[in-house]
Amino acid sequence: MSNEPREVQRLERLKINANKYMKLIEENPDSDQMKLWSARLQDMLRGIELLVHEAAAAKVKAEQKDGGVHIKVPAAHFELKSDTPSVAE
Repeated sequence: MSNEPREVQRLERLKINANKYMKLIEENPDSDQMKLWSARLQDMLRGIELLVHEAAAAKVKAEQKDGGVHIKVPAAHFELKSDTPSVAE
């Protein structure tokens, strides 16, 4: 889990918490807290829908190579010059 993007980790934690709320609702259908739990569960489910896309984008971004241009230049085309500056006359 440590090498996964942060969004993927957040998605997994949110799924675990949503499952806990679902279990709580199923086991206590007559509770006074049912309305609160149900609202919280719906909020988590909306968050999961959003995080699914963010996690997929984060995985793609992590798999991409670093940007930029890499040019290979043979060392034979370069010459070393002295460190002392030359003065133009």
